[in-house]
Amino acid sequence: MPKTKGNARGFTLVELAIAVAITGLSLVSLVALQTRIIANYSKENSLTRAVLYAQYLMAFVEIDAKTKEVESSGGNLLDALSKRDFFNDYDGSEAERERIADWEYLLEVEKEDFGLGDYIVQFLPDKKDIDIARRIRLTISWGSSSAEQYTITYFVHAIKKAPGR
Repeated sequence: MPKTKGNARGFTLVELAIAVAITGLSLVSLVALQTRIIANYSKENSLTRAVLYAQYLMAFVEIDAKTKEVESSGGNLLDALSKRDFFNDYDGSEAERERIADWEYLLEVEKEDFGLGDYIVQFLPDKKDIDIARRIRLTISWGSSSAEQYTITYFVHAIKKAPGR
């Protein structure tokens, strides 16, 4: 065994290899975590935008539902928002238009009797096709999976036309 001068000691090759392996695993874990954080940020950012757009469009649907019959529709979200002047007062509108250029929306309007149809027919036999309310479901999608969509549902009282109008 060779003699060493004084207390001079160093690291062995095995110790250095273990330290490099631990450091490497830590860096790989940090990179994977950072990638997941960025993906979650992108997903949450899209979801937040979808909620904003859905609430904006649903406000107009609610207004329309109080004055006229609302019909099912769908198509490009950018077109629907542009028809409602969404981008007129927005400084970053060009970048936002590019971001949502391929987003879609689907507005579904269905008759809803809340399970009261049979109950009402028992007491009012002449009201077999009673129209109580409408279920309005608005879905915004920005991808192909169900995780890349947002749906908002709203119920509105059915429009009854006054006699003689």
